Amino acid sequence: MLDSLLRNIVAKSVKKVIGLTIVAEADETNYQVVLLEKTKEGDLHPITHQLFSRPELLKEWVDENAESAPILWGLEGRQVLVKVIESEEELEEDQLVNMVFPNADENDFLINAYFENQHYYCSLVRRSVFDDLLNELSAHQLNLYNGFVGPVAGLLIRTHLIEPGKDQYQFGYYKIEEKNSAIKSIKKNQEGLTDRFNSQYEIPQRALSAFSYATTFFTGSEAGLLMTESSGNTNDEYSHKRIFKPFFVGTILVLLILFLGNAYFYMDYRKENEILKEKSSSAQLLINTYQKQQRLYQQKDKIVKSLNYSNVGVAWMSDQIAQIIPTKVSLTGLIIDPVSRNKKKSSPFDQNEIHITGTSASNNAFGEFISKLSQLYIVDEISYQQYQFNKIKRKGEFLIKLKYKTE
Repeated sequence: MLDSLLRNIVAKSVKKVIGLTIVAEADETNYQVVLLEKTKEGDLHPITHQLFSRPELLKEWVDENAESAPILWGLEGRQVLVKVIESEEELEEDQLVNMVFPNADENDFLINAYFENQHYYCSLVRRSVFDDLLNELSAHQLNLYNGFVGPVAGLLIRTHLIEPGKDQYQFGYYKIEEKNSAIKSIKKNQEGLTDRFNSQYEIPQRALSAFSYATTFFTGSEAGLLMTESSGNTNDEYSHKRIFKPFFVGTILVLLILFLGNAYFYMDYRKENEILKEKSSSAQLLINTYQKQQRLYQQKDKIVKSLNYSNVGVAWMSDQIAQIIPTKVSLTGLIIDPVSRNKKKSSPFDQNEIHITGTSASNNAFGEFISKLSQLYIVDEISYQQYQFNKIKRKGEFLIKLKYKTE
């Protein structure tokens, strides 16, 4: 049922088919082809017809003109037995084989036959001959579809190909005799083939079999035949290749596109993630730095508030000291509330202290500076003083520590 469904899908999608008649005679084998197209209006139109002497030439022509078209082919010639058998009832395939070829083993032969007007129209060939030909065509990688034996498939549509009212006519490589619209005999043409064209389809008479094979793809006229094994095998294989190969290729392409898309988005996401991680790391570093500075500020602010420290007072005391410096004294440092060396104190500063360092040209100038400091209103007491003469600089270096008043 699945194979039948696939064949119906393929039949609707295919617009061009190839009909191929292989005529195997004693001295030569000919390959007659017809390329058939189904128009938008549903008409069947033969595009071209060719005759070849070798399968290699046939393969080249197929590749150039209709590489993907299915090939419906039939074997004719001296090794094909054709016979008309009268019968009032339908017969089994093995009965037909023995009536065409008496005492034959039906397993050794392939037969195409259909029943019409109490007559069987039969074509018989040895299975080995047919299989060898099938293998040769398959070796050239041709898109084989149905395989027929003899002209029987074409006889189903003969009324569409032959001008009405004729009792004798050439059909492909055979001469047909009719009486009262019933076929009486089918004989191989002994008088040679003519190039006279069929008036309706404008193809030579010798190409009618190939044309009829091709039409069965669209008309389904092979339904009345006893089909060869290759007919079922090759058309199913072509249907599978026609449907599943594009399906799998399309699926692979879709998966590949999805994979590449996912890979692109993954790389883009990874890149964005790295940028965000870098920004996050930088932001965290800034946060940590800010928090550290905030803690230091809070500690210093707490210390300053506990000391009740006044920038105005510091500037005023510095100004008072600067006004009394003698001309021969130079200050090198003035520290108000220096950092305490006593770790046990509650405050990190020596409060109410001022440390003054400098140089003096003479002892007298240093003494004059001490005297003026002691007379300042802000000075509570001078707690320490040191003076040492530097022979290299030829100046005296001093250190003075004093207590200042807080009122």
